[in-house]
Amino acid sequence: MKIFVLRHLALTSGTYGTLFIHYANDNSLMFTCATLEPVTPQIFANSNSFKACCITAGSYKGKLMFSPGLNCGVLVITGVEGRSGIEFNVGNTIADTLGSILIGQSGRSGLINSMLTFKLFNAIVDVEEPIEVIVTNLFE
Repeated sequence: MKIFVLRHLALTSGTYGTLFIHYANDNSLMFTCATLEPVTPQIFANSNSFKACCITAGSYKGKLMFSPGLNCGVLVITGVEGRSGIEFNVGNTIADTLGSILIGQSGRSGLINSMLTFKLFNAIVDVEEPIEVIVTNLFE
């Protein structure tokens, strides 16, 4: 399974994008939603907190892990140099990210319907299949 995160806007209020999951057999669209992440390292250049930034664009592995806080499985991105615990998670604003990628529907000042989107996302993610997460910046 391949999950694509296409980042299209980087602001001081966060990094905004779209997540896509395609069927492996015919590449048709299976699922899409909005994403919200911490700011890019370039915007957050004056900070000493590396975790306060979004991860570098690239290809990563995904692994389902149990979240005691949500009492369910969450998809964790692995293989990010110097980072751990980067999840696809529930939240509506940049304050909720804690270094993770929030999923939901686009709203006026962040995301809406995050919990519903998270449940739909989790129902689609296949624990039996290898998961690749591909993060791409569509801005410079």
